[in-house]
Amino acid sequence: MTEKQKTWTKAQIERLLEKQIADCADAIQANNLSEYTAKRKILATPKVEF
Repeated sequence: MTEKQKTWTKAQIERLLEKQIADCADAIQANNLSEYTAKRKILATPKVEF
C-alpha cells in the first residue's frame, strides 16, 4: 500500500489536529506573543499530512 492509499479514521485525524493545535498553543504561551504574532505563528506551523 502506498502512502497515498493509506486511509485514516476520523479519530486518528482528530488526534493529529488536536496535537497540532496544542503545539501551537504551547509555542504561543512559551513566547508570550501578541495576538498578531500568534496568528502568524499558527499559520506558519507545518501542516499534518494525511
